Amino acid sequence: MRYSLTRFMPTTVISSLSCDVTCEVTCEVTRLAGQLNLHYVLTGDLAQIDWPTDDATPARRMQLWEHTCFEAFLRQPDEHAYIETNASPSGHWQCFSFSNYRTDMLVATTPTLQVLDSAVSQSRAEIRVGLNLTDWVAPTEALLMGLAAVIQTKAGDRLYYALQHIDDKPDFHHRDSHTLLIP
Repeated sequence: MRYSLTRFMPTTVISSLSCDVTCEVTCEVTRLAGQLNLHYVLTGDLAQIDWPTDDATPARRMQLWEHTCFEAFLRQPDEHAYIETNASPSGHWQCFSFSNYRTDMLVATTPTLQVLDSAVSQSRAEIRVGLNLTDWVAPTEALLMGLAAVIQTKAGDRLYYALQHIDDKPDFHHRDSHTLLIP
């Protein structure tokens, strides 16, 4: 199923954005047994986006969220622990585990994540991410998920997209934003 992410808009009268970039972000989610596939699509005025360079073989990298990055937050229903995944259009990736809201962050070894492919054109960018869940949850166990994207502009602004925004600041870790039930 395909889901649309909405852009976080500051509630204050004065916006910190120095440019008005118009983009749409969607994510198609499919789960087959122990495999979760995410297909993010970004459309719009992509000439204003600061794209990460793929200067090396794709690997685990820290602080991907400081640049253009696509994210997913996964947890089991009734659990406080969750996983954060980061995938860059450059092919770099990362997974973190948390025991509770922003607590005990560790680099996660499960689930395993792979950027399957990515492509950027003048008006469309796509990134496909595969998560192998078999060592983390049973294939029949449901998951709650939050989807998000951080889009960095050439002007240095960061635009934040998510299924929903809970507070007066972008906070993808907020438990109430992990509402997408994946059977």
